[in-house]
Amino acid sequence: MAWELLTKPISDGGYGFPESKLWVTVYLDDDEAADIWHKKIGVPKERIQRRGMADNFWSMGVPGPCGPCSEIYYDRGPEYGKDGGPVADEDRYLEVWNLVFMQNVRGDGPGKENYPILGELPAKNIDTGLGLERTAALLQGVENIYEIDTTMQILSKASELAGVKYGSSQKNDVSLRVVADHARTALMLIGDGVTPGNEGRGYILRRMMRRTTRNMRLLGAPDHTMVELIDASLRAMGPQYPELVTDRKRIVQLLKRKKQHSYRHLRAVRRSLIWRAPL
Repeated sequence: MAWELLTKPISDGGYGFPESKLWVTVYLDDDEAADIWHKKIGVPKERIQRRGMADNFWSMGVPGPCGPCSEIYYDRGPEYGKDGGPVADEDRYLEVWNLVFMQNVRGDGPGKENYPILGELPAKNIDTGLGLERTAALLQGVENIYEIDTTMQILSKASELAGVKYGSSQKNDVSLRVVADHARTALMLIGDGVTPGNEGRGYILRRMMRRTTRNMRLLGAPDHTMVELIDASLRAMGPQYPELVTDRKRIVQLLKRKKQHSYRHLRAVRRSLIWRAPL
């Protein structure tokens, strides 16, 4: 089903990736998966690679369910790195899909590979997932996930507010990407009812908003650009999440209250410094 969705023509509801561009990896001794890829799907043996536990065996990092996995990679071409498949260069060969065969129980142990396998699960399943933004980047022919149609709208707004051009400075580009990613995430959290706070989800949201503001300052932007960035995020994500559009008033009001709180806090700090200043 994963292969079918990736390779089926766009006119038939698939993504239209050429089969010749796709590579797969399997766990070291997973002959069953390798045989399915080659004999049933038709992937040439030279495009099926075996990898160790660190790369192709999944767990949550603690004792519990785990299992070998099989991944699908897209070859972006020689301009992105060296030949040789995913084992040679994961910048050129971009992972777009992961299929985890959840069939074992792991014991305690450090890292991704230094733990014992205690046995089999009484009920097995396949945990599968597509890299949505990676797939969008490939379909849209852009360099990375920050340049896809949605995220780029937020990044462009940050660039406009700061008066800098994306692509002209690696340092500025990093800050612009942080701003675009964090502003969008902040919007989604606020849309889910999270408010900035000192613990739990609220603390995560507050840190994201502060890091967004910090990076805008590093870019030379004026303070309090969060409302504009959230508006850009709404325009970008609204078509996929219409509930954010209908909830815009509450979201913006929360941001304005946060802005007013910041002003009051700053005035209080300044008054404190003046009061404490030596004569």
